Amino acid sequence: MGATCACVWILDDRLYVAYVGDSRIYLLREDRIHQLSTDHTWVQEAIDAGVLDPKKAHYHPNAHVIHRYLGSPKASTPDTRLRLTPQESDDQAQANQGLRLLPEDQLILCTDGLTDLVEDDEIRAVMEKGNQEQALEELINLANDRGGHDNITIVALQMPDGMTPTQVTRKTPLRRNRKWSCLVIALIVIVGILLFGSVFYYLNRPTSTPPSPTNTLTPTVLQLTISPTRTPGDTPLQPTITMPEPTHTSEPSSSTPAPPPATLTAWPTNTSQP
Repeated sequence: MGATCACVWILDDRLYVAYVGDSRIYLLREDRIHQLSTDHTWVQEAIDAGVLDPKKAHYHPNAHVIHRYLGSPKASTPDTRLRLTPQESDDQAQANQGLRLLPEDQLILCTDGLTDLVEDDEIRAVMEKGNQEQALEELINLANDRGGHDNITIVALQMPDGMTPTQVTRKTPLRRNRKWSCLVIALIVIVGILLFGSVFYYLNRPTSTPPSPTNTLTPTVLQLTISPTRTPGDTPLQPTITMPEPTHTSEPSSSTPAPPPATLTAWPTNTSQP
């Protein structure tokens, strides 16, 4: 079983569409109705090729043969052409994506259960009566009175009167400022963490002080005493050397000298020798 789908996406006052099958998207503006979507049917392709009169499309035997739908054996690509006039090329219709909507514009999404039995101008006339909810109810009753042989689904929405391009342009700088504010806050947090880590490391860094000397040595002074006179035949003079005792202010070491290293014989005995 194949299913059709029609979608609209409105960002601020910009319109984007995508659709598959023969469910339609209409735009009502200034007492005119525009079919924005293109039916993916056999008769629509015949009309585009110039081999079928549009007035005979409703009564053609292939009127309900669709060539693109959800659930097909080969996945269908959604159509994103937004056609404002029948004379537009496919490239022009594709470039219409992002159409700016005006205050009081109305969008209507509906199934072929409505469009098979109610003409476009009749849809426009009913929707212009004012109350949108009552207008949709009247369109459903009109299609049912004429047979109602298929599902009748209608979704409608209207742009508010207070929606102006000036209000839309004010939102963009706010979003940009919010993005930059988040970036600045993130940078401040990172810098704060780095500064805190640097201060913490400086206060807790390891400190080393040079050891103070514990031994103070007194220099040794050699005293040489020589007798000033001698007579012949006397024994040669011998110098008298006085060696004072060294003075140490440090305490004598109480450790015993290390024994000489052991001498090992060749492997495998490894017998220690004194």
